[in-house]
Amino acid sequence: KALARSFILFFSDPIMIMNNIVPFMLFCLLFFVITTPHHHSVDACSCSPTNVVRSFNNHDWVVAARVIRKEATTATDNIYFVTVFRTYNMPIVNPQTLGNYTALVVSSIYPASCGISLINTKEYLLMGTSTSSLGGIRTFTVTSCGYNRLFSSVLSDASEKKYLDSRFVPAYATCANGIAPSTSAAAGCRPCLRINPLCGYSCVANYCGGCHSEYYDDAGNAQCHDCGGGILPPISEVAVRSENDREARMDTRSTMSTCPSGYVCSAEGNCRN
Repeated sequence: KALARSFILFFSDPIMIMNNIVPFMLFCLLFFVITTPHHHSVDACSCSPTNVVRSFNNHDWVVAARVIRKEATTATDNIYFVTVFRTYNMPIVNPQTLGNYTALVVSSIYPASCGISLINTKEYLLMGTSTSSLGGIRTFTVTSCGYNRLFSSVLSDASEKKYLDSRFVPAYATCANGIAPSTSAAAGCRPCLRINPLCGYSCVANYCGGCHSEYYDDAGNAQCHDCGGGILPPISEVAVRSENDREARMDTRSTMSTCPSGYVCSAEGNCRN
């Protein structure tokens, strides 16, 4: 009976409840917070080291753009409204007139999800992936894994600027610097025709500024060594397969090395600026 009276007295006194139950509940909550495993995003953004060449070959949209404003912020992304004033890659089937255009740039609000933040009025080199358009405006996704940086830093790097200006832009059917590709292809130059092509690498013929052969591995890195680890000589030094092989003979007209414009072949067989 005494225990029952104490129980009734305890729950009939609000002050006693506040002085005893509330601290106990706070203690339980603190104990739960301390002892419960927290699943923070330990899988932070992880990217392989990149450079302008590798990143270019892994993104289908490469531009210089000025940020006009942050258009919106969703539960997961920031959306920026930008004006593109220079295009280095935009694989649109139908050729368009080279010029400025507006676009939306989407990036995660979370750094752990490889999101990046852009500043209004700043000009950037952006490398991204095209996505479904929003409201009829070209839309692209960019991450911190791409070679995204202030455009002023690109202008100050002669090698990077030269490489970007020498890219062929499918959307405009011309070179990024606005100059039409060389007519050497029509004259018979075949820069990717070799006796011993680089093992496992893809050869890309580039006629911007001449007759070039460029070799890339699966990761998009420019390469210039042969299968045995030696340095691949310029095309002009490669012997023709046959005196009667016209394409092979025409191939020797090119004196360009296998590295992209702005880069040279290192002793290790990699293209470096």
